Amino acid sequence: MGAAESITHLPQFDRNIMPKHGVKLSFFNKFIDECGGRGALEGMTTTDVCNNFVKKWTEKHQCSFNDLLREMKHDAYHAQSDVFISHAWKYEFVKLVDILKHHFVDRPNVVVWFDLFSNNQHQAAALDYNWWATTFRTAIKEFGYTVMVLMPWDDPIPLQRAWCLFELYCTHDTKCRFEVAMGEEGFNAFVDALDGSKSSSEEVVNKMLTKIDVKRSEAFKPEDKKMIHETVERDVRGGLMKLNAVVLSLMRDWVLDVAEKELKKRRDNSHSETLNLIANLADLYKHQGMYDKAEPLYVECLEKRKAVLGDSHPDTLCSLNGLAVLYHSQGKYDKAEPLYVECLEKYKAVLGDSHPSTLSSLNNLAGLYDSQGKYDKAEPLYVECLEKTKAVLGDSHPNTLGSLNNLAVLYDNQGKYDKA
Repeated sequence: MGAAESITHLPQFDRNIMPKHGVKLSFFNKFIDECGGRGALEGMTTTDVCNNFVKKWTEKHQCSFNDLLREMKHDAYHAQSDVFISHAWKYEFVKLVDILKHHFVDRPNVVVWFDLFSNNQHQAAALDYNWWATTFRTAIKEFGYTVMVLMPWDDPIPLQRAWCLFELYCTHDTKCRFEVAMGEEGFNAFVDALDGSKSSSEEVVNKMLTKIDVKRSEAFKPEDKKMIHETVERDVRGGLMKLNAVVLSLMRDWVLDVAEKELKKRRDNSHSETLNLIANLADLYKHQGMYDKAEPLYVECLEKRKAVLGDSHPDTLCSLNGLAVLYHSQGKYDKAEPLYVECLEKYKAVLGDSHPSTLSSLNNLAGLYDSQGKYDKAEPLYVECLEKTKAVLGDSHPNTLGSLNNLAVLYDNQGKYDKA
């Protein structure tokens, strides 16, 4: 940053002013070149880049990097940012930049609020929690647009960081546009998981979001984490649990958006991956209670799997079971029962009486009768399911214990407390 040497004076840092200035995303390439190129930054985190370059270049004036750009009248500098970038400082800087470039491939000159550049890194450590909270909330509200960088998709660091979770809450609370940037490789891996046959949509989503817990999240300064918790408990009705729910909801909505857009791209084909995606999207809708959106997808997937794979293929039976479960969840027992019965009969014929899928189907039918108060029909099915699950999986397997619990609850509902 040789041009910065000509600057003789900069205004003093003002705690009362929240920096909203940003830089064009295309400038990041020039910044990397100024640091010695991609090779020189290999393996360096954003924290490393801050300490080795940004702080050194701004040390003389004790200013932010954007302040330097402004005084240099650099064309990358803008007084107002378009989008707030949420990320983890542990990320490798070059990979982070690549992900942002991929996300904004059609908007290379979008003006980003990137804390490395926008905040005064010499003053950052001395600023208290209240200043930072105001900075984030004010910036996010004014920009109206947040992009969070997540990698890897199945263990994303930001969802384990207290500040990032707080930023997500502010994004939701101020009703801002929200997007996730994963980069081409990360996004493709996530979509592959969504349309894969080995995991259900809920398993994929849970794998991604299971680390969300504000109470267990980390912060660079322990006092920041303490202040975040205190602020949430004071200002958010429902406290930390509510904040967790808000973040989960925001991320689930994003997952739904991704799945919907992917399905729209390939709606006209019946490849197995597309049918898996349809089934997983239907599951996501069901778990969100969006039954009106789930039903047509379950029906579509069932019909297409019948046409492509046949009536008795395990994937077809999975779709049949999914539709039955949906009807069961809605209390449409008359629609659910024939599907459960058909599914059970075909599982027995194809996989045998003791296959886990058969036993799951048996349990579902028993559960339907239980829900209807038809205890005389439910009991023998629960007993059969328990005995066969014990024989196949053992006494202590979670499925066995679940089956045992179902039978106990049935007896309790009937007032047969000695059996329960």
